Amino acid sequence: MIALPEILAAAASRAGIALPDDLRNYEPTAFPHWHLLQIMQLGQPMSPGAHWQNAEVIAKVEKPMEVTLQELVEAGFTV
Repeated sequence: MIALPEILAAAASRAGIALPDDLRNYEPTAFPHWHLLQIMQLGQPMSPGAHWQNAEVIAKVEKPMEVTLQELVEAGFTV
Protein backbone atom coordinates (compact mmCIF):
# COMPACT_ATOMS: atom_id res chain seq x y z
CA MET A 1 0.00 0.00 0.00
CA ILE A 2 1.27 3.46 -0.89
CA ALA A 3 0.35 6.21 1.54
CA LEU A 4 2.30 9.22 0.25
CA PRO A 5 1.97 10.89 -3.16
CA GLU A 6 5.75 11.42 -3.26
CA ILE A 7 6.17 7.66 -3.62
CA LEU A 8 4.07 7.71 -6.81
CA ALA A 9 6.02 10.57 -8.38
CA ALA A 10 8.82 8.44 -9.89
CA ALA A 11 6.37 6.02 -11.53
CA ALA A 12 4.25 8.89 -12.82
CA SER A 13 7.25 10.74 -14.21
CA ARG A 14 8.61 7.63 -15.92
CA ALA A 15 5.18 7.05 -17.50
CA GLY A 16 5.12 10.60 -18.85
CA ILE A 17 2.50 11.98 -16.47
CA ALA A 18 2.86 15.71 -15.81
CA LEU A 19 3.50 16.46 -12.15
CA PRO A 20 2.60 19.63 -10.26
CA ASP A 21 5.29 21.44 -8.28
CA ASP A 22 3.36 20.66 -5.08
CA LEU A 23 2.31 17.00 -5.24
CA ARG A 24 -0.32 17.42 -2.54
CA ASN A 25 -1.86 20.80 -3.35
CA TYR A 26 -2.72 21.26 -7.01
CA GLU A 27 -5.69 21.85 -9.30
CA PRO A 28 -7.00 18.40 -10.38
CA THR A 29 -8.15 19.63 -13.79
CA ALA A 30 -4.64 20.97 -14.49
CA PHE A 31 -3.06 17.58 -13.70
CA PRO A 32 -5.81 15.04 -14.44
CA HIS A 33 -3.56 12.00 -14.94
CA TRP A 34 -1.69 12.70 -11.71
CA HIS A 35 -5.01 13.17 -9.92
CA LEU A 36 -6.37 9.87 -11.26
CA LEU A 37 -3.19 8.01 -10.31
CA GLN A 38 -3.43 9.31 -6.74
CA ILE A 39 -7.13 8.48 -6.43
CA MET A 40 -6.58 4.95 -7.69
CA GLN A 41 -3.36 4.14 -5.82
CA LEU A 42 -3.06 5.97 -2.51
CA GLY A 43 -4.19 3.84 0.39
CA GLN A 44 -5.14 0.88 -1.81
CA PRO A 45 -3.79 -2.61 -1.27
CA MET A 46 -1.76 -3.79 -4.28
CA SER A 47 0.89 -6.24 -5.25
CA PRO A 48 4.48 -4.95 -4.96
CA GLY A 49 5.42 -2.77 -7.90
CA ALA A 50 1.92 -2.62 -9.41
CA HIS A 51 1.99 1.18 -9.26
CA TRP A 52 4.67 1.25 -11.98
CA GLN A 53 2.47 -0.54 -14.52
CA ASN A 54 -0.66 1.25 -13.33
CA ALA A 55 1.02 4.61 -13.98
CA GLU A 56 1.72 3.46 -17.56
CA VAL A 57 -1.95 2.52 -18.01
CA ILE A 58 -3.18 5.84 -16.62
CA ALA A 59 -0.74 7.82 -18.76
CA LYS A 60 -2.45 6.39 -21.87
CA VAL A 61 -6.00 7.32 -20.79
CA GLU A 62 -7.42 9.95 -23.13
CA LYS A 63 -10.00 11.40 -20.72
CA PRO A 64 -8.75 10.74 -17.18
CA MET A 65 -11.57 12.71 -15.54
CA GLU A 66 -14.18 10.53 -17.26
CA VAL A 67 -12.66 7.03 -17.25
CA THR A 68 -14.39 4.24 -15.32
CA LEU A 69 -12.78 1.56 -13.17
CA GLN A 70 -13.94 -1.06 -15.66
CA GLU A 71 -12.21 0.77 -18.51
CA LEU A 72 -9.00 1.02 -16.47
CA VAL A 73 -9.06 -2.69 -15.65
CA GLU A 74 -9.69 -3.56 -19.31
CA ALA A 75 -6.65 -1.42 -20.21
CA GLY A 76 -4.44 -3.42 -17.82
CA PHE A 77 -4.80 -1.56 -14.50
CA THR A 78 -4.21 -3.89 -11.56
CA VAL A 79 -6.58 -3.53 -8.63
